[in-house]
Amino acid sequence: ARGQCAEALESLAALLTVAAPAFDTPDWSHQPQLDSIFRQLSDLTRDKSVVTRERFLLRDVLDARAAGWPARTCAAKPSAPMRLEEVRVAAGVEASPAKATPSSKRDRFSTDKWSKSPAASPAVVPRRRAQTDSMSGCNAAARLAAAMGSATETPAKRPVRGAGVAQASPVVSPTAVPVAQAPAQKPPAPAETPAAFEPRAFRKVLTATMKELAQGCSVPTAVQRIRAQGVPKERQAAEFADLLTRACEEPRGPLRRSTFAFAAGLCAAAGSSSAFEHGACLEGVATFFREVFEGLQEEVPRLPAIVEAELLPTLRSVLPAAELCALTPPRLWKA
Repeated sequence: ARGQCAEALESLAALLTVAAPAFDTPDWSHQPQLDSIFRQLSDLTRDKSVVTRERFLLRDVLDARAAGWPARTCAAKPSAPMRLEEVRVAAGVEASPAKATPSSKRDRFSTDKWSKSPAASPAVVPRRRAQTDSMSGCNAAARLAAAMGSATETPAKRPVRGAGVAQASPVVSPTAVPVAQAPAQKPPAPAETPAAFEPRAFRKVLTATMKELAQGCSVPTAVQRIRAQGVPKERQAAEFADLLTRACEEPRGPLRRSTFAFAAGLCAAAGSSSAFEHGACLEGVATFFREVFEGLQEEVPRLPAIVEAELLPTLRSVLPAAELCALTPPRLWKA
């Protein structure tokens, strides 16, 4: 009966996602009954008679509860699938602090001449005052040196009237000492806090990406969008197994093969540029064949042929063949 009423389980997952956060508190009078419901959900996620897609939906509800219902602290999000740009903008508005003033504007105001702006910026005023003080100090020192020099010289005789005017001694003009101006230091920009990973938001982005694959989106573009989501390492295996399940359920051959190539692209690049780590992808393959493969054959009778002809050759191009062979049923490998 559980396998024949998938719509009821999907409705249950939607109801608990919306209503449970408001009532899941220790002081609620019916908290024991709610705990019993979640224990039954946990049993359903391990029941092979339940449709695979519904098991993943129920697992998302349990993960959200274990994370403390993140939807409590987040603003209401639209129910329709969101594009990657919309998700990133929403996450930036919720989690990022106020952005600093662009450096170009700061530079423009800090490098204006003093004559153009009567009210100089705080960074310019001390430097200008220091330069003025240095110049006045140099002038005072020069005048003092000139006075001392004139006191040690022999005083000139007073000229006789009519004998001509004596030449005045030359005035030594003090040489201004250039003052090195320290460059204005820019305040460090505040570090942006990365948004927390939300499985539901990621599933929406993944669904939208797969729809765009069906409409002609390139595989590298799809891989880049998933890499931008920053899936944590502990979640990569489960998400990779879910992606393989979705791909195997796709009835259209060209789109199914594109989705397999998309899954392989997530772990194709080596090092930090890879969207998913190789170890997590191998663990996701093991989860798929251990928990999903047998039950999915009832919905997709051609599943063994699809895995043998399409999935395994694609994964073998990016993952070690020996490790793949150890994780999959031996009958799927051609002799």
